[in-house]
Order: sequence, then C-alpha cells, then structure tokens
Amino acid sequence: MLETTKNEFKTTIVEMFGERTIDGKCKFCGEDLTSEKYCYCVDAQKINSYYRKVSKRISDFDWMIQAGNEKNYIKNLVAYAGVPNRYKGKTFDDFDGTLAADAQIKKSVMNYYLHIIENYITGRNLILIGNFGTGKTLLMSILVNAIVFCKGLSAKYINGVELINEIQDTYSNNKRSTLSVTNEYRNADFLFIDDLDKINATPDARKLIYSIVNDRYDRQMPTIISANSNVEVLDAEYFGEAVISRLVENSTLIQFSQKNKRY
Repeated sequence: MLETTKNEFKTTIVEMFGERTIDGKCKFCGEDLTSEKYCYCVDAQKINSYYRKVSKRISDFDWMIQAGNEKNYIKNLVAYAGVPNRYKGKTFDDFDGTLAADAQIKKSVMNYYLHIIENYITGRNLILIGNFGTGKTLLMSILVNAIVFCKGLSAKYINGVELINEIQDTYSNNKRSTLSVTNEYRNADFLFIDDLDKINATPDARKLIYSIVNDRYDRQMPTIISANSNVEVLDAEYFGEAVISRLVENSTLIQFSQKNKRY
C-alpha cells in the first residue's frame, strides 16, 4: 500500500506543478542544480514547499518499506487515529445515499477523498456544516479510516470539547506537557475536529484553537471540521475571524440540509 501511495505522490506533484528541473537545471531560470537540490529563484520558490513536502513523505515511506515495517506502521496509525468505536471500520458503503441530498453529500466527501493526495499537498481543508444527526461524524470517521487504511497517511479524529479538555488537563497534570499534547494535533497529516461549535469559547479555548489552526495553516496541513453553526456564526460568536478565515480560505465546504435522522 505504501508503495502505491508513494507513486501517487510522485505522479500527482508533477501533474500539479510540472517537473522542477530540465536536464539538471531549474526549468524557470536555468540555474545549474548539479550540487543543489532546490533553486531559489522566485518562481521555483513558489513550488519548493510542495516538492519538499512530497519528498519528505516519499522518504518516510521508503524507509518504512525497506525496513519491512509497514504492518506495524499501519497498526500505530489506527491506534493514533481516535475514531469513535461505533464508527471503526466504516466505509463509504455504510453511508446511506438513497436520498438525493444524502447522495450529493456522499459524492462531495468522496470527491475530497479521491483528491486526497492533492489535498494533502496543498493543505486543502474540509468543512462540514449542518444539523445534528445528519451523518457528519460518520463521514468524518469514514474519511479517517480511508486515509489510514487505503493511503497510509496519519489522520487524527477528536471531538472539539475533548480536545480542549485534554489540553487543559495538562495544566495541572505533570504526566504530559501541553506542548506534547498539542503537537499530536498539529502534526497529523489530516486533523479532524468534530463539533467545533460545542466548545465553550473561553479566551483560553480560543487561544488553543488558534494555535493549532494557525500552525497547520502556516505549514499547509489539512484540517477537517464539523459544526452545526454556519461559518458566519463560528466567526462572530465562537472563534473569530483569525481562526475561521484560515479554515475557510483553502477549503471545500459541504452543507448538510437534512433533518436530524436520530428521531
């Protein structure tokens, strides 16, 4: 599986930006790159971060493949993912798409997954907005499962309230540092924060969410959120423009218009 994903990275980055070099020279300015891996002309710098990101991922996969450690690697990813028990092992076949609205939502989320390598490279976010009981958590969990089991990338699911509680518990608990906990969420290839608007948006909570979102924004790491409130409310009443604009800027937004199916 890792070999397949590695090859997807190689082909996708070239499809997106083209080759960086021609005959050992920068394709933009002609600089000889015989002894330099990257050119630093303006045009080359625009894509260097994407190529470095892909190169790092390919190197990680190569190491894992050569060490024969793929099985343990996936096992660790599953343990790290944090998918709720009721949704472990769920696939897109488990989301009922018989109704037109459900079918369109399922198609949109599947499309995000079908472009998951490109979304990883560019840090494209996904925002799920809609009523309680419409399948947002199920679809998030399905995405986590697919990313881990089919692509070998790391995905971390956490409910928003649990995220804040876990971080704030470190203030009085010396077993884990605040930094070590927040880094779990900063460094996941894909971070899933469910029920973002259930967080009590105290100044401390707002600061913590900003810290994680901003770090991922700067490093172009995809963040997937769900909420019952629309983005305008999330901005005005919860986390402010600094957080929400960073999530929205490079994102796919899917609106769930269905009623609560739990009744």
